[in-house]
Amino acid sequence: MMSTIYRTLDVGQQEIRLLRLHPSKSFDDVIQCSLFYAFLDDLPEYEALSYVWGPLEFGQGISVNKEPFKITENLECALRHLRHATVDRIVWVDAICINQTDIAERNHQVTLMKKIYSRCTRDLAWLGPNPGSSRVEFGENGNQGDYDAVSNGCSKLLQNGMRVFRGMCQHDAETLDRMQRRWKTRRRAPAGGQNETPHWILSYDDQDALMYLFRQAPLWSRIWVMQELSCASRVRLIAGTETLDWEDVALFLGDDNKPYADAFHVTGGHQSLLGAVVSIFGLVQTIQQQRRIMKDVDEGKYESKLMDVLARFQYADARDPRDVIYGLLGLVSESHPIKVDYGKPARDLFTDTTKFFIDSKSNLDIICQNPWVVPRQVDEEGAEVLRSWVVEFTNDRRFALFEGGLESLLFAQRGIFSAGSSTCVVPCEVSQDGLLSTRGVILDTLGPVLQGDFQGLRLDRYPRKWMQLYFDKEQLDDGRSAVYTPTGEPLFRAFSRTLVMDCKSYPMQRLSPEDIEADEKIFRILAQSDTIEDSPQSELTSFYMFWRTLDNWVFAMSKTGLLLMVSKEAQEDDVLAILDGGKVPCLLRPFHEKDELRYRMIHSVYIHGYMDGKAATEVEQGQLQKQEFLLA
Repeated sequence: MMSTIYRTLDVGQQEIRLLRLHPSKSFDDVIQCSLFYAFLDDLPEYEALSYVWGPLEFGQGISVNKEPFKITENLECALRHLRHATVDRIVWVDAICINQTDIAERNHQVTLMKKIYSRCTRDLAWLGPNPGSSRVEFGENGNQGDYDAVSNGCSKLLQNGMRVFRGMCQHDAETLDRMQRRWKTRRRAPAGGQNETPHWILSYDDQDALMYLFRQAPLWSRIWVMQELSCASRVRLIAGTETLDWEDVALFLGDDNKPYADAFHVTGGHQSLLGAVVSIFGLVQTIQQQRRIMKDVDEGKYESKLMDVLARFQYADARDPRDVIYGLLGLVSESHPIKVDYGKPARDLFTDTTKFFIDSKSNLDIICQNPWVVPRQVDEEGAEVLRSWVVEFTNDRRFALFEGGLESLLFAQRGIFSAGSSTCVVPCEVSQDGLLSTRGVILDTLGPVLQGDFQGLRLDRYPRKWMQLYFDKEQLDDGRSAVYTPTGEPLFRAFSRTLVMDCKSYPMQRLSPEDIEADEKIFRILAQSDTIEDSPQSELTSFYMFWRTLDNWVFAMSKTGLLLMVSKEAQEDDVLAILDGGKVPCLLRPFHEKDELRYRMIHSVYIHGYMDGKAATEVEQGQLQKQEFLLA
């Protein structure tokens, strides 16, 4: 079937196919379209479609060049809605315009994606309905009625969200008055004078609709869409018959409009109020940031780095794991060795990409401060698919960046710590069996990781619980506190600084002497009793670091008494190491294989007193010895 529709593209002339979507006055008529060929340097006006494929079930029949052609349910629904009544519509659609069965063609066309979307008159971002995706909600247990109910419910949310946003964006008096009454009721405030700063609280229904529109719709999970939306000069969001131009979203979130946008609030857990911009528009802001970057790149004002692009969009998903890299290459302007090759296994692509980051940066940030910390994939026999030093770029924690994740250690603030030397030897040495050779020092080994009974325990009770597990009361007594040798400060002060990794946020920065003194007093109150009625934790300068750190890390001690914050995967006898080119220490797990000592990279680790170059000083003084590490 496909061979009669497609002819070979002229690669040298950067030839592509475009789809002519023929009109119909009847919404229910069979979709009729035809393919034609054009060169990138001589294109007619066309639009490009961004959408979610959904389940790979090609059961929907359309006509292409007067021949039957099967597509997914989501695409069929989008084309049916986008079809004009009386005139053709020229669109670029990946599933039809690329011969998906031809790997060589796919490899080549993927390299043209940036140009295809940059040169279209408009990107049509199809948010829904997505009937195929709705089936995923039920698996094999649903029926058509269930699928239709989910699809219709999602469509209603999208269209309601567009109407609510339009009211906010256009300063609609009725919309704003309703939201302001909610604010005054919440604050129990009388009607203010003309000088009162306006605030607006979204209703739960409005909040849900906007959340689905700008964050939860399947479109936002697709890695390719991030590139498509970032490159297109104009974007139109489409939900059935409702549309919203990206320009309106950008203006709403723009710096000139910031006081207005920041005045909108949503209701969070325990009836707390949260800023709507961060809670709802965080993902859209990220895309808008990339759109600005692409403009600066085109004007020669900025170089877009591969690491920054991959980290920025790490929340997005891809059906093919290789696409988490291939799908974003069009956003990168720096020189790099990554070539689109669907014949290359994902493990080799991830290895090559990790090695490129090490060699291009001359450091181990990508390993020691890895922002893609996810459960490692294992094969049928339980063996890890990737070497422990290779980054697993796929991410099954969608939107963690906007929900308090960031389990990796301050990746976005790579200059805060300087535990190891600033550089490592490059090009890095990787053996034929995938071992990365590095150098560094071993500080100590991890002692028992005492968990205790933390089930149901509030976070502000954790410090006291850890004190009971690890210390005698006299060691932390206010008047007779033991001294923490690496820093020479009282042990309790060192303990309290360790719990927040010696940082405050936001923006992320180190604690000042005044911060340390003030927070120590509050930590002493938290340590005094298990039954504090009015917890002073919110008064901590380091409050946000406190709850974020304790939610993702655990306190522990080394065999010689070093104070640590470690990942939950840590085990007794893991090695505490500082590697050349690593700004933060790391936790390594030693094992013997082929008669040699090897190490698995487990996670970054906070070691109080050793985050600012102390290890290098001890090497110079002969207290520590540099050695080679083979990371498996």
